[in-house]
Parts: sequence; structure tokens; C-alpha cells
Amino acid sequence: MWSYVRESRSMQRPSNAIAGFLLIFSFLGIRNADARSTGYYLQRGDSFKAVKRCEEAQFYYSKAEVKSLQTQDKTYLARIYKGMGDCYDITGKILFAKEFYVKSLSFDGNQPDLALYVADYYYTLRMYPQASRFFSVYYEYFKDGKLKNTTVKDTENIIKYAVSLSASGHPKNRENAQSVIASGKKADVEDTEILRCYDTIDRAALKKPDPYERNKNEAIECFYPLLQKNPGEKNLYLLFIHYYREKNARREWAMRSFYLFGGEERFRWPAVLIHYTIEEYERALVMAEEMEQNNMVRNKADYYLFMASLLYEMGENYRAEQLEKKALKEDTGND
Repeated sequence: MWSYVRESRSMQRPSNAIAGFLLIFSFLGIRNADARSTGYYLQRGDSFKAVKRCEEAQFYYSKAEVKSLQTQDKTYLARIYKGMGDCYDITGKILFAKEFYVKSLSFDGNQPDLALYVADYYYTLRMYPQASRFFSVYYEYFKDGKLKNTTVKDTENIIKYAVSLSASGHPKNRENAQSVIASGKKADVEDTEILRCYDTIDRAALKKPDPYERNKNEAIECFYPLLQKNPGEKNLYLLFIHYYREKNARREWAMRSFYLFGGEERFRWPAVLIHYTIEEYERALVMAEEMEQNNMVRNKADYYLFMASLLYEMGENYRAEQLEKKALKEDTGND
């Protein structure tokens, strides 16, 4: 029996030796892997990202990040954080994507595509000062001739940057907003071109018996090339407000016209009315009161009736009744 035990133990020794060898080999392999360059890990991360295998990509980007932070290699860090941001964007995690793009830009500010992503994120949240900061990165490229107003997206970026500047509130920013809009101009928009658009839309509408189903697509496709010719063409903003049926899109164009051309009554009223229709009553009230303070109300009776309706919606019945009385007095006085 004892001889069997001794024999069994002797048979285990080779396998223990092999296990030890494998452990040492594994350790050396890890050491060798850690010795690989940042570029290797970055390339591996990019390869996995290209086929949308983001979990594996993030693993290699994290390894590259650790090595790059040790050397503070800005070029690598910018690329690593951009890759991480791309992965979060691919998986729909917009907030994380934005954060990593901001990190990437902190190491390399010459990335207009990332700046636009971050700017759009803030613009959607109406965080206009932050949006204008990142739109300015794109605009510097545009101003230097590296990018041109050749696509719908370019026109949108110019308008959004101008709106962000103007909405930031500082008077100087409003002046700068007008300069931004003017910089996108390629030619004047002729009245005949707008009339031709109307004709196109009317002919398209004849194909749809229901007047509510006016062909919005034809309107947008017709008016947008004109806006590309001149992003500062005021009348086009009013046309977009009129032809867009979707409420958020109408509000967006109403707010654009308000911030860019709000010195004129015709551009303030659409913004007030849009906010009223989507039940943002407090915002509508503030904007309407600003109009009266700036002597921009031509028909006082209509103005007071509108304000009364707004206050009724807000539950302020006493103030609403007082305004109705003022409206009646205005009507009587005009007669």
C-alpha cells in the first residue's frame, strides 16, 4: 500500500512541475503584454471599434490610457478619448460620449467634428453659452476656409452658432451673431425664387385632398437651398415656422427667429404663440411682457386679450379679468 502511495506521489511531481512552468510562462506573457506600446493598444481598440465590438475596444483603450497618462502624451490621449467617446456614441450613451469628446478636445482642440457633437448636445438642452463655446471651434475652421457652407448641415451649424451667441444674453454676442449669419451668405435670395417655391408647394398640395396634409417635404426641400444661399434671409424663418407641422421643429424655428431678429415684432409673436400652443405658459408670458416693455405691441386690445387667455391657462383668473377690462377699454377708445 505504501509503495502505491509513494508511486502516486511520484506520478504527481511532473504535473506540478508543468503547472509551475505554465505559471511562470503566463507571468512572463503578462509582463511582455504590458511592455507593448500605447500604439499597439490604440490600434487594437480602433480595430474592434470599427466592427462595433465596443466592449473589447474599451478594454484596449483603457490599457492605452494607463500607459499614456504615465507619459502625458497629448496626441495619444486625444485619440484614446475620442475612441472611447465613439464607442459610447455607437452604444447610444450620449452623455458619456460627450464627456469623453470634451476630454479629447482638451488635449487636441483641432477636432471640429467632435466640437460639433458637443455643441449640439448643449444646444439641444438650451445651454447656449456652453454650446457657443464649442460651435466656435467649428466656426474658426469655417472662417479660415477649411470648411465651406456647402451642405444643409453647414447651414444648420452656422445658424445654431449664431443663435447660441445671441441667446447667451450679452449685447456684444448679439452683434457677433449677426456677423456669423452674414458670413454664411453666398448670394441674395430673390423674391421670384420664393414665389417659385410657393408654386411648387401649391402644385404638390393639389395631389393631397386633405388641406391639413400640406406637403411639408416639398416646402422644406424648396426653401432650404435658399437658406443656404443666405442664412440671414429673415422671411425664410417665418416660412419654416408656417410649414413645419411638427411642434418641436416649429418651436425651434420660432426661437431662432426670436433670438436672431427679435428686434422686430413679427419675429417675436411666433415664438410667443408657439410656446403658448405647447403649454409653456410662463415662457410665453415673459416674452409677451418684454414686447410691451419694448413698445413692440401695435394692437393693444388684441395683446390684452391674448395675455388674459394666457393667464386663465395659468390659473391667474383675477389678473386675466383685469386685462379683459383693459382690452374692452382699448376697443371702446379706438371706436
